[in-house]
Amino acid sequence: MVIEPSLSADRGRDPTDAPVIEARNLTKRYGVHVAVDDLSFEVRPGEVFGLLGPNGAGKTTTVLMLLGLTEPTSGEARVVGVDPMRSGSAGSSSTHSRRGGCAAQGPVRADPRRADRVA
Repeated sequence: MVIEPSLSADRGRDPTDAPVIEARNLTKRYGVHVAVDDLSFEVRPGEVFGLLGPNGAGKTTTVLMLLGLTEPTSGEARVVGVDPMRSGSAGSSSTHSRRGGCAAQGPVRADPRRADRVA
């Protein structure tokens, strides 16, 4: 998975606003399998951000690390300035109320044959 920052994203930004999501050299290994390899990025207030990539690229593992649901093998994550692995249990009140997200898996299409059967 490759994440490239937008060159135009820095224009007009207050340099003092802290990132709401930070990943620094995140790596996650499951045995010999490397799920996430040295991933670094920042998301600033007001930015829209998504993880895109093929199956097995490490998107879900990255989100799990950011939520504090799995510990990175190495590297550091911060969400609203807090390390999710050190803020208590996953879903603790200190960080849980500030997290949100939306997962999508492509378009959902209505099947007219199903609508006929529901009656």
